[in-house]
Amino acid sequence: VKQFQQADSRELIVLLDLFPDSNRLPNNRETHEKSAELAIEFVATLVNHIALTNFGVITVAIADSQATIASRIQSRSQSSGLLDRLAIAHSDDDDRIETALGMLEREFRRVENLLVISTRSKDSHQSRDPANAAIVFWRTMNWLDVGAGDITKYFAPSE
Repeated sequence: VKQFQQADSRELIVLLDLFPDSNRLPNNRETHEKSAELAIEFVATLVNHIALTNFGVITVAIADSQATIASRIQSRSQSSGLLDRLAIAHSDDDDRIETALGMLEREFRRVENLLVISTRSKDSHQSRDPANAAIVFWRTMNWLDVGAGDITKYFAPSE
């Protein structure tokens, strides 16, 4: 008798993109910084929730001045380094999203669902390099544009 078990998919893969949206308020740096802080707070909340509940696993790639990846965080002890890294994450004028996506692709090769938390619109990113749009390693992508208020239905920031 052969027994097959379907893998339990409780792994959340998040890309935090902090690059400014050139199409939105081109000279308003303060508005962008607030969006970046909100995006970071949202991702930190996701990490903290998963680590405290031991309910799943989260991987976070950060696209800022020093693109990094923290893989398969599932406990409080593992999350402390990622939370420290999120505390110093900041927006940068160099677009590092392709670097962060490359890190995720090397780590996973294939991803079912990719969640992008970004300070810019999805169209703003795709218009930068249409050649890369055909080469994807994820099955579905959910893009939440913090500047457009996409996360307000999922997250109410602390005051």
